[in-house]
Amino acid sequence: MLPLLTPIEMILFLAAMLTSLYGAYRVADRIARTIRRGQGKIDWDQAKKRLTEALFKTITLQPTFKIRLGPSLFHGFVAWGFMFYLLVNALDVLKAFTGIEFFYDTVIGGLYRLVGDVLTVGVLVGMVYLVARRWLVKPQNLNTREDVLLQPRARFGIKRDSAIVGAFIIAHVGARFLGESVTL
Repeated sequence: MLPLLTPIEMILFLAAMLTSLYGAYRVADRIARTIRRGQGKIDWDQAKKRLTEALFKTITLQPTFKIRLGPSLFHGFVAWGFMFYLLVNALDVLKAFTGIEFFYDTVIGGLYRLVGDVLTVGVLVGMVYLVARRWLVKPQNLNTREDVLLQPRARFGIKRDSAIVGAFIIAHVGARFLGESVTL
């Protein structure tokens, strides 16, 4: 099979990916330097333990379900969908560079596509619920109290950023769902 990207697109994609990785490295390095300034040395054994705990809590969304089951469940749909999208996006990149569709006519491929479709719908339903809750229902616990000192621009920026994130997630996941539907 032929790659889906042209050589120019591959170069641009790799350049963007390397730029992002370099940016992530710079942020991690700045955090490490800050820690070394305060305590002198990073305890890598403790970091590994905390990373394992954080990974477990991230996958299970352990602290999320303590209160408000409904919003927590819809938030879970979005989070689990995006965790699976790490695999989906990685396989999409490999497909774009090689032209090979992994697990295409196998049971694993069928399960992969089924899980992807179910989680995609879960993300879309979850995001519609969460966006409607934020912008139509407007519960007080999603707003900063008026007695909290906050610049008006910051108050506006929080709402703007929330709208941008919601729109991006719905557009990204909706486009993938539409693309897969058209492919079928």
